Amino acid sequence: MKTIEHDGITYKIRSDGLVLNPNWEKPPRVRAWWYNETHAECGQCRQIKPKSEFSPKKRGGRNCDPRCRECNNEYQTNKRRALPLPLHAYRKYKYSMRSEGNDCDLSFEEFLETHWPKDGRCPVLGWKFEHAPEGWTTSKVNPKKGGRQYPFIPSTDHIDPTKPLSKDNMWIISMRANEVKNDMLPQEIHLLSNAMKRLKGGLVSRHFFKEQELYRTQLKNKGYAGKGLEWEPKL
Repeated sequence: MKTIEHDGITYKIRSDGLVLNPNWEKPPRVRAWWYNETHAECGQCRQIKPKSEFSPKKRGGRNCDPRCRECNNEYQTNKRRALPLPLHAYRKYKYSMRSEGNDCDLSFEEFLETHWPKDGRCPVLGWKFEHAPEGWTTSKVNPKKGGRQYPFIPSTDHIDPTKPLSKDNMWIISMRANEVKNDMLPQEIHLLSNAMKRLKGGLVSRHFFKEQELYRTQLKNKGYAGKGLEWEPKL
């Protein structure tokens, strides 16, 4: 097993490329004993709950996980929070690559050398990266439940949203910066910034109108109106 040092942390890398979490020791195996056709005992909180409050599991007579969903969510959250931030960002990158149907093209060592910000800060907003604190509730973290992602967590972003994610088309920025940038192109960002400056009476470049026409023409030629929405804009 290979080991590397970074910021005082020793990472162990298996032969298959998996980087182990140096801050996490697997707890003793959870054993849950009691169950019947409709209810089961949670191996962590030891409460007897309906099986609808457990994730289904095909193997075993219980047909459900040893932990209830609430305890399992807490377990997984603590496990993620124990991840060093560079490893958290790298795993996010690997997951995004798989979700796009591509193999990861970047080793962890290369990621630390070429993509992870040396100062541990968002290159856009300057914020120091950090994990969500314990008080950050699930409803706030999970956008599907009407909440927001924790703004200071590092995230992987497509530099050019019209191209697939790759080591040449990825950078690490804060979740807040990622939300703001979303799937915008540089031309769109430039046009939005200047429009907001003019709206508030601020100063813009003396070449504003030429740049505005140039960027609008470039957008029209690209036929890009957001990720997955490509047509000829009516400019």
